[in-house]
Amino acid sequence: MMTTNPAFDIRPARAREAVEVSRLAALCFEHDLRCDYEPDGAMIFTLYTTPQAIGERWSGGGCAALVATDLSGTLVGMVEFRDFREITMLLVDPMRRRVGIGRALLDRMRLICRIKNPAGRFTVLSSHNAVGFYERYGFTATGDESVECGVVYTPMELPAP
Repeated sequence: MMTTNPAFDIRPARAREAVEVSRLAALCFEHDLRCDYEPDGAMIFTLYTTPQAIGERWSGGGCAALVATDLSGTLVGMVEFRDFREITMLLVDPMRRRVGIGRALLDRMRLICRIKNPAGRFTVLSSHNAVGFYERYGFTATGDESVECGVVYTPMELPAP
């Protein structure tokens, strides 16, 4: 099933889109995260977002993903989630933000996850720059900002409705 907005469509990710998702991850990393990450963290992020790593997560059944494409079919956002309750990546093209893509991706993910996660509780390890977005969506911090292996994050949770 596809969610439609006049400016973009949301649908399940296809394995062949791992390369595009990897490019979007690199773009978002350079735009938002590099300045906050230590060298070890940058390497971890880079390895986590290679097309091969993305493809392995998607094909192994551990993660699912949705993508947002504009009307020309260009990838403008994606959300990857694990175990129907943990957001592992949420990316929106820096030039396409603040038009509802991130919110629409999370809305659609929650709808899909409802059957396997009836409690509706979700978690994320948010990057520093995304904390405000998640708070506006209803997430709250469950701990302080931390650094682990050079990766900066704030643990957050969206309580059950």
